[in-house]
Amino acid sequence: MRVQWVVTVAAALLGTGVCFKTREEEDQFVRPRLELLTGSTPHDDMRNGSVYLYLDVYQLINVDEPHGLLTLKMWFYMYYYLPAIAWEPAEVGGFTALTLPMGSFWTPDLVPYDVVDVLYEGFQQQLLMYQGQAVAKSNSALVKLQCSFDVYHFPFDSQRCAFTVGQWASNNLSYNLDFEEMMNPGMEMCLDFYTENDQWELVRPLSIHKGSREFKDFISFQTLEYEINLRRRPQFYLYVLMVPTITLVLLSSLTFLLPVESGEKVSLGVTILLSQIVSLLVLSDILPPSSKSFPLLGSYVLISIILISFSIVISVLVVNVHFCGKRELATIVKKMLSSKSVNLLGLEPLYETAAVSPLVTDSGEKTEEEDKNGPKEKADLSEEGIAERRAHEWATLARFVDRATLVVYFLASLVVTICLVGKIAVRD
Repeated sequence: MRVQWVVTVAAALLGTGVCFKTREEEDQFVRPRLELLTGSTPHDDMRNGSVYLYLDVYQLINVDEPHGLLTLKMWFYMYYYLPAIAWEPAEVGGFTALTLPMGSFWTPDLVPYDVVDVLYEGFQQQLLMYQGQAVAKSNSALVKLQCSFDVYHFPFDSQRCAFTVGQWASNNLSYNLDFEEMMNPGMEMCLDFYTENDQWELVRPLSIHKGSREFKDFISFQTLEYEINLRRRPQFYLYVLMVPTITLVLLSSLTFLLPVESGEKVSLGVTILLSQIVSLLVLSDILPPSSKSFPLLGSYVLISIILISFSIVISVLVVNVHFCGKRELATIVKKMLSSKSVNLLGLEPLYETAAVSPLVTDSGEKTEEEDKNGPKEKADLSEEGIAERRAHEWATLARFVDRATLVVYFLASLVVTICLVGKIAVRD
């Protein structure tokens, strides 16, 4: 029924109004009705003293999150009832609507409070309907609304944008602002002609709330608040932002597996770090610069930058340890590297691979451990042999630090990824 009513009004706006054979017939029909209408003040005979507003959303044009703007294409339909101007359609050839130019009769001073700009207005006409309905304003428009966006769960976020239409110069003493249940059943906006958006899903229903704004406790301006709920379609940002970011975090673990001899250990970490900084810059471009709700994805990128920076520091230390072969390695460190527990890190104990046992001193004397465990391979006491042994010991220590840090780093990255990404994916 509501769709048929909208189609009837649309047909009237396109010019299928009353057509008379002679000028006299037109004057007899139109002039008495125009004389009953006022041009600048509310009519005394308005039914219930009320002005009714009907809004229909046609399309969501754009969501400008950095500037907090929502652009909609809407249809505004403002009307009131005057029983004195009603007529029987059968008396005028079945015509149900009379189209008039703007300014032919009084237009209520209703304005949307949250509108920043009106980009386009079309089909601005006034209309008289056979049931006594005076349509003061009926037009489509592109409007920009000011909204506050909460991007905490970006890109799985939902947004609520409410805008208010109310009286401007008039107040509740002049007329009442209302909506008809026939037009908005269940106090919901009509979406019969809405065109879906590729980036945002319009969550139904779009509710309407009656309210008022008080001024100095004795003047009340009546309002209608329209609530629009949007849900982002996350696939695009999931594929081009989230998945690459998570992949880079896990990929940074490979810096600990890269041999020092390759010469690319630090440069790999720096490259991944710069990639994450680019991801953070992309986020700052598409999201509002608000301190109220910082996105969890941004927090994840920041934590990943800290982790990758930590991996670069460890890589620099490992490279330094690897080439620190001129000094003697501490005995306690030799014992740690000679234990079989290093097998858990994918390394061989130092005493199984060393050319000279780590338990033999530079002087060639046997330690107590050597006496208990039996004879060892004779140490090469030449300067060349000692330097080679020390270089091997320091290189083994560098590999041990690499592997141990790899385990800690990978577990930390995995825990952070699971916790934060899991929290991001939970919608409000």
